[in-house]
Amino acid sequence: MLLAGAMGAGGILGAWDELSAAPRRDVPVATMEELPPGTVVSSEYAGQPILVSNDEGEVTVMLALCTHEACQVEWSPGQAAMVCPCHDARFDLRGAVLSGPPPSPLLVLPSRVAEGTVYVVE
Repeated sequence: MLLAGAMGAGGILGAWDELSAAPRRDVPVATMEELPPGTVVSSEYAGQPILVSNDEGEVTVMLALCTHEACQVEWSPGQAAMVCPCHDARFDLRGAVLSGPPPSPLLVLPSRVAEGTVYVVE
């Protein structure tokens, strides 16, 4: 298991390598019922924290690790942003950097929605 906050930006690539090595199948990670427009839910995929967002019908599944120092990012409804607690970085509903030191957006995982369920596509 990865230690968020202690692995740096290079750890994001290591997390992706770990996710890529998982067995190939579509994995359910959320339902549309729990994901109305403008919201984000936390989930897990291949042992890693993820965030699933619904930006006016556009569903995005992201690795919940900041691209700055790999701290775990969490949804803050009051700020309408995903926030990294380490250096106060903020990301929008699709993972783009809004503020702070991250060098790049959150890692977006391939996904699809079918019959009301959000899947990570492997």
